[in-house]
Amino acid sequence: MKRICFFSSDSRPLYKKDVFRVMALPSGYIVHFRYQFIHVDLDKLKLDSYINKKCMLFFSSGNNLENSIKIFNMSLREGIIEDIKKNDDTGLIHFYLKLGDYRDFVIGPNQLDKLPKNKFAAEIEGSEGEIKQWHEIVSNIKGSFRDQLMYKINFTKNNSSQEITPVFNKTESQSYYQLEDESSYALNIAFYDTSDPSENKYQSIKIEQDGELLKINAPSIIEVGALRDNKSFNVYTNSLNSNNSFTYLDINSNNKDSINSDDERYNVEIQIQINKNKNRSLKFAFFSILAILSVGLDKLLTDKIDITGSFNVKLTIGLVVALFLGAFSAYKLYNLFNKK
Repeated sequence: MKRICFFSSDSRPLYKKDVFRVMALPSGYIVHFRYQFIHVDLDKLKLDSYINKKCMLFFSSGNNLENSIKIFNMSLREGIIEDIKKNDDTGLIHFYLKLGDYRDFVIGPNQLDKLPKNKFAAEIEGSEGEIKQWHEIVSNIKGSFRDQLMYKINFTKNNSSQEITPVFNKTESQSYYQLEDESSYALNIAFYDTSDPSENKYQSIKIEQDGELLKINAPSIIEVGALRDNKSFNVYTNSLNSNNSFTYLDINSNNKDSINSDDERYNVEIQIQINKNKNRSLKFAFFSILAILSVGLDKLLTDKIDITGSFNVKLTIGLVVALFLGAFSAYKLYNLFNKK
């Protein structure tokens, strides 16, 4: 079978950071790869025909520009080509790839002219392997990411295992999460420490954010004591004064004992759009109207009781119902909106 394959190598720190992000970001997120024309073995006059096609993402280890003996191409995960943009000013083709499952892909024979160092984006003959777990792929590439804290992230709705699917803005070529204000979510992170267990490296991550639209229930520095671990953190969105607003989360790996240079310290930045919670607005309107109706019904019934001047079971029951509706509406408004 033929599959369009994209390669990122260890020839430059920037390319390794692309690999780190491919491993860290959740399914459905869009990653951006760019290549010079000469490195793309696709029909450049029909680039739109490749959109929505399946693809594979690879890490090419050993692609040292000065001294490359042998290059090892290791499959990372599959994806879908979401968009392609060709720019003649810079001589680049930009590919926007939606991340999918971690998977094996075995490259067939006689494909050398379509592989790094010759080409980095090409339609390649090969055989699709089975879906792999994240930690299995990390184990395959950890020799090129020594003393690194690899991680994989996703968002879920609070008290639920349902993952939130990222959104892609094709006009801005930007992938982001959509969350609602005054709501709670869970940020889930899987960790894999690639350092030697006997060295007792100090591994941690630092989560930074832009503005005060989010509150993460976590320390500023999150220590990871085990070689592999899973952690979840509650995320709360604050109230908005507008229909929507954007913010960023920046997740940085820290290792105070590492000899890695700053170029080899990795981070993942996630854009988040926070929208007004329309469901809460509808509930506010509903319970407010219910409270007003209960007050009106209560006034009507008490006036009628005053006019009749005698005990009436139906009127009494109606008055109790009105009082109950008023109390229920006030309770819901207090719990949902902290209003009295």
